[in-house]
Amino acid sequence: MAAQRYKIKITTTSGLVVYWVKRGCVHTLSRELADIWVKNFKPAIFQVTKSGELAPPSPGVETFPIASVEMEPET
Repeated sequence: MAAQRYKIKITTTSGLVVYWVKRGCVHTLSRELADIWVKNFKPAIFQVTKSGELAPPSPGVETFPIASVEMEPET
């Protein structure tokens, strides 16, 4: 039986909810890594695109400030 994987759910300050996307796909982590990722995430450093990719705030790219991140079991 494979270990449970977790998605990272990102909520922006405007209420947009997306899942973290890395290399074009929703990225999943082991429970331990997801827990560490959520506990140590610094929303002041990154913003998120509508497609769920993390990016630093930069001109020419539509990004949204992040209000919170949480782990959610992959279904």
